[in-house]
Amino acid sequence: MERQEKSKEEWFELGRKYHENEEYQKAVAAYRHVVKIDRYNFHAWHNLGLALRFLGKLDDALKAFNTAQSLDPMKGEIYIQQGLIIIGQEKNQQAVNKFEKAIESGLESDNQMVAHIGMGISYLNLDKPDEAISNFDAALQIDNENLPALTMKAGALLTRGDFSMAKTVIDEALKIDPEDEEALKILEMVESALTST
Repeated sequence: MERQEKSKEEWFELGRKYHENEEYQKAVAAYRHVVKIDRYNFHAWHNLGLALRFLGKLDDALKAFNTAQSLDPMKGEIYIQQGLIIIGQEKNQQAVNKFEKAIESGLESDNQMVAHIGMGISYLNLDKPDEAISNFDAALQIDNENLPALTMKAGALLTRGDFSMAKTVIDEALKIDPEDEEALKILEMVESALTST
């Protein structure tokens, strides 16, 4: 007896398994089968975007996320994904807008934290350290031991010229992970700035 083509549910489940095993190329193929069968499947478009992003195919990932957003404009996670890709394209004001929409959508706290960190990075890239610090602080209110938020806040304080506060924040980050490369780079810059003043 001949095996029928897989259903969209079977393809979706297969895509999830490939994704979990970090077999992103196979996950992409499986999710593409789902959206071929059901082009209105928000979750398949979302997961397709994630798999493409992990493969570094950012333009294709953004297209998938844009399609997902058109299907459910209230899903804040999509705005986060779009923002993360747009930061890499150096479209920082657009990224800020995406992260703002994500936060306005009423995210769970973990995703709120990611959105605030993303917005902080975007503001830092726009040379607006005060706005960046405000967003890193919002992320730290959710998790006061978030290493990326602490490290980026120290970098923003350094940019603003607040060297002693930057030192205090980077010391906190290094208590969490004394071997974090990014934190150690910031510490070196902070110590250099402190000795030259």
